[in-house]
Amino acid sequence: MSIFKQNDIRGRYPEEWNSLTAYKIGCALSEIFEGNRIVVGRDGRTTSKEILDSVSSGLIEKDFKVYNIGIVDTPAVYFAVGRYGFDGGLMITASHNPAGYNGIKITFKGALPVDYETGIKKIEKLVNEMEKVSLPERSNIGGMESFDIESDYIDFLDNFKGDY
Repeated sequence: MSIFKQNDIRGRYPEEWNSLTAYKIGCALSEIFEGNRIVVGRDGRTTSKEILDSVSSGLIEKDFKVYNIGIVDTPAVYFAVGRYGFDGGLMITASHNPAGYNGIKITFKGALPVDYETGIKKIEKLVNEMEKVSLPERSNIGGMESFDIESDYIDFLDNFKGDY
């Protein structure tokens, strides 16, 4: 069964995909985005940081600027893409899936979700075509910049308070 789904990339980690796959996905992502500024966030799963580092390394290899907003909920990535004008966003999360799974949700500029027809199919094709690609040494993974959205995101969420 493929990890490339209708609305995201996900599967058992590392049985169905691993850090090398995540790196290849990062390289392939460079082919679907218009522009090179990407925001990334992750959930608290133990494998999420490894995936974030590997995907980001692939993007950085392709001359992308990657902005890390840390451990956040999925809507925070969509907020950051829209609020700060990023060219796209990635959320490392397995969402509702049980332990042992992990995944990537992808969004285009304007916080438009990427699905199989608008980008995941192309990513799958590119990843499957990559041969003789190896994960860079950890010392070569760099270029990710921290980006703080906390204050703006809290203000945004505060607008949804109702009088109950």
